[in-house]
Amino acid sequence: MAQKFKVKWSSRAIITTVIFNAAALILIIMYAAGLLTPEKNPSGWISYAIIAVVIHLPYLLHPTAYIITEDKLLIVRPIKNTAISLSEIDFLRENRFADFNLKWRMLGSGGVWGFWGYFSGDHFNKINVQACDLEHLVFIATTEHRFYLLSPKDRDQFMNAMVSRMDKIGKVPQVVG
Repeated sequence: MAQKFKVKWSSRAIITTVIFNAAALILIIMYAAGLLTPEKNPSGWISYAIIAVVIHLPYLLHPTAYIITEDKLLIVRPIKNTAISLSEIDFLRENRFADFNLKWRMLGSGGVWGFWGYFSGDHFNKINVQACDLEHLVFIATTEHRFYLLSPKDRDQFMNAMVSRMDKIGKVPQVVG
């Protein structure tokens, strides 16, 4: 039976998301009131289009839950879920984002609808961050040299469920916690 874990949200991610959504709502109201039209304010119209994309793309790609099935870990998002085979996972560890010294966001969001995308730094060329809280993370490394950072709301229960499920398929990951 699959186990579902909620994503833990930090206050920083919540505040950033609320501010960006409020800005988008103000622009929608301005447009509805006729204050933001291409004829009256061409630069405002362009700003609206940019903010609309900035708000909606991160929403579609942010993690909403993590599901551990019989043989996979699913990262659930509004579109394009990610599946990681449990048999490919070599390493699990509890971490914080600061522990990784990641310096560059190659593609993704740094706060609006969470922290997701590809980041790189001194020790990692590419790490897939699918989190909404950077202080309570689970680091996953696979046999294919893919790396993930997740933020399950109940990290200890998530780690126990991962180890238990992997044990059932005969895979024993290295766990540091």
